[in-house]
Amino acid sequence: AEIKRLQQELKKTMIHVTHDQEEALSIADRVVVMEKGQFRQVGRPIDIYKNPTCSFVADFVGTSNFFDGRWTNGVVDTGKRKIKVTQNGAAADGTVSLAIRPENVEVFKKEPPPEVAEPMNLAAGRIDVVVFQGAAVRLLIHVDGEEIISDIIEKDFEQRDLKQGDQVYVYFSPDAFLVFPEGGGSR
Repeated sequence: AEIKRLQQELKKTMIHVTHDQEEALSIADRVVVMEKGQFRQVGRPIDIYKNPTCSFVADFVGTSNFFDGRWTNGVVDTGKRKIKVTQNGAAADGTVSLAIRPENVEVFKKEPPPEVAEPMNLAAGRIDVVVFQGAAVRLLIHVDGEEIISDIIEKDFEQRDLKQGDQVYVYFSPDAFLVFPEGGGSR
């Protein structure tokens, strides 16, 4: 915050180089994400976080859960599950990589099963790790041999009475996914 305040007081353009994503997103008006010396995305911090143009940026800026699979008519088959996806960044049917941010992964106690908009996107799992982060709680959930990361507001965590070892359902809203072509290329 001190660097941001200084920049605003001086009313000067500043270039700040960092590998700390939180720092970059909090002080910058524009961010450049580079990979191997090449620009991968340039834009406002919120745009880069919410709409990364490639899987590298989605992974580098923040945390994402990734699933690779075959896209056919709005459904991605990962081999372990089928996921309905309404947001498309990839072109036609084919192999894709899906990304979903932890704050978009919903978690429910297993009993009773929750009512959700798309039952296909509901998966059973077990909370393996609970990490208190202040306003949010990070859950590491074991689902079909994969680790799914979910960040939920601390208040919701308390209200749902979630704890390590609980059997739960995770839910992926169909419109919460970012879709990238095979190999993580640009969308």
